[in-house]
Amino acid sequence: MDQWRYLTVKDFNGDFLVDTRITFGGVAGCGSFGRPADAWKSIMKRHFDLVTIFQWVDNNLFVKVKGGDVNMEEVVDKPSQLGVLTNKTKYSPFSNEQKFIGFVWNGVDKTVRLPDGKIEKRLSQINPYLEKGSRFDYGDVEVLVGRLNHVSYILPHLRCHLNSLYRWLMSWQYRRALRKTPADAVTDLGIWKSTLENFEHTRIINYGPPIDIGWVGDASTSFGIGVLVGKLWAQFKLHNPKNNTTRISYLETVAIRLGLLMVLKLREQRGKSLVVWTDNTTTENAINNKKSRDVDANGKWILIQKLLIEEGVDLVAKRVTSKNNKADALSRG
Repeated sequence: MDQWRYLTVKDFNGDFLVDTRITFGGVAGCGSFGRPADAWKSIMKRHFDLVTIFQWVDNNLFVKVKGGDVNMEEVVDKPSQLGVLTNKTKYSPFSNEQKFIGFVWNGVDKTVRLPDGKIEKRLSQINPYLEKGSRFDYGDVEVLVGRLNHVSYILPHLRCHLNSLYRWLMSWQYRRALRKTPADAVTDLGIWKSTLENFEHTRIINYGPPIDIGWVGDASTSFGIGVLVGKLWAQFKLHNPKNNTTRISYLETVAIRLGLLMVLKLREQRGKSLVVWTDNTTTENAINNKKSRDVDANGKWILIQKLLIEEGVDLVAKRVTSKNNKADALSRG
């Protein structure tokens, strides 16, 4: 309550509004850089000829049209007039490349990469976990997972190779206990190492809307799988539906893989982002997160991601109701 006076806004009727729901008080990031920062961003965009402003807590990335008549000295001076405390020395002038949230972005070539030396640093952090006999505590593994999770923003197909590390973390009972790297984590870290050693370090930034080609899939444990791509369809029956113990999440993932194989067979899709319609929340999350919590389903996602990388294709899940899912009848025979 002693901080409420700092979280007060006067409205146009002369009344005072108090925000009582800022969990950690006015000095926390959500107080200092939440709604006030949103208002500051709107004012700055209105005042200067900018394309946009990206915010991450107290870090801001200003984007202008190449050759535009805006300089960072003016941008840095303006907040002081608004009463926003700003470090007038800690900024970079406008440039084709800028570092933001741990990545180097090139606005002209539309590429993103890790800063110099980061890949070598990540490899040196992975290597100890691949050595026989090495032991680690919970904190060590948690730090590694956080670092690899950050890298996965430019290598999203590797997210399915983080699950074994999350399972390892979940299995700890005494966090100070030292434990060897499990076999499945060794396999996944080996793939991380191989990829970091060989991948093209500069990635193209995805842009443009996803393309809807009428791709929808569905699965049922009572019959099998149905896939529809435009006016073309396919139906797959389980060997023994009555005795089948396969989880629906696994079958839905198989449906995605079969649909992808169909789509790639029909025509060249390189460089495209394709919409996949589904009525299953778990499948929707798996497509957009590029991994599944189900061990068997995640195994299929590893195969799907490998194929997506080879073909240069990305998938975006969108939701359709079960009633409007045209593949529903196919999956039920």
